[in-house]
Amino acid sequence: MVKNNNIKILISGGAGYIGSVLSHHFKKNQILFSIVDNKKNINANYFPKNTKIFRGDISDKALLKKIFNEFEPTHVLHLAAYINVGESERYKSKYQINNIFKGKIFVDFFIKKKVKNFLFSSSAAVYSNRSNKKVESFKEKPANYYGKTKLDFENYLLQQKKKYNLNIIILRFFNVVGAHYALKSGNPSLESKNLLSSICKSILKKKIFKINYNFFPTRDGTAIRDFIDINDISKIIITLLKKKFIKYKVFNIGNGVGHTVLEVARLFEEITKKKLNIKFLKKKTGASNIISNNKSIKKLYPWKLTPLKDSINTHYNFYKKILECKKY
Repeated sequence: MVKNNNIKILISGGAGYIGSVLSHHFKKNQILFSIVDNKKNINANYFPKNTKIFRGDISDKALLKKIFNEFEPTHVLHLAAYINVGESERYKSKYQINNIFKGKIFVDFFIKKKVKNFLFSSSAAVYSNRSNKKVESFKEKPANYYGKTKLDFENYLLQQKKKYNLNIIILRFFNVVGAHYALKSGNPSLESKNLLSSICKSILKKKIFKINYNFFPTRDGTAIRDFIDINDISKIIITLLKKKFIKYKVFNIGNGVGHTVLEVARLFEEITKKKLNIKFLKKKTGASNIISNNKSIKKLYPWKLTPLKDSINTHYNFYKKILECKKY
């Protein structure tokens, strides 16, 4: 890959959780970037000073032309997507249009402008609900429509790679948690379905914390998931950018270690010194155990990943920060 001062990376959906934290890491590493996002309300305080944000839809070709003329990216990181699993099952057309059709318009525009380097934010949802360590080579059917849209777009990028000789990196994120170390940014939504955000909401708004089904074949009966800190994700992306670009590679981006939902809840209680009002629902959803096999990315990023306790601490403090801001 090229040197930092020759990288100009456009981040679609960059005003969201991953993009906002990543922007601070890019700034620190002197990587030039711009953001395109269709959010109506973007809090500039969560981004480095003078961050260039193009506001609008990724399928708007007039906007894409403006972006290319003003910024001329060498790399594209495609984060923009609808991500609510439950909603994806109810509104499949909405997810198909946004996550696939609009994504194709966006990527194809920059392919025609001779951009060769693309990174795509995929998801562990591309895997089935079988309880096993997920390996990138698995050929499994997604358990939900959101996962299907991600897998379909992965396959589309592979087709385009072969046709136009592109460099493609697929990043299959597991459960993203935490906030920027200095709380400069994090998950901006107080109503996020993210597990850690849900627990934060239960603690700070004094709500019941509901856990689906407590009879899974796990050590405490609740589902096991793999959590990866947002700062580790940012550092991994920068590590990939600094290396000679891989022609095509799929990476699981996870910690490789599983924690049960109940263990996460108890860690929150330990860290915050606050008691959760937990209610178990007799509703079995998803797999009992989903953990990443992260050996591929660890070969390129061999450093120690952030402990879950540290992620909980920053996640909670950032949620508390934005909650307090909303009160005034």
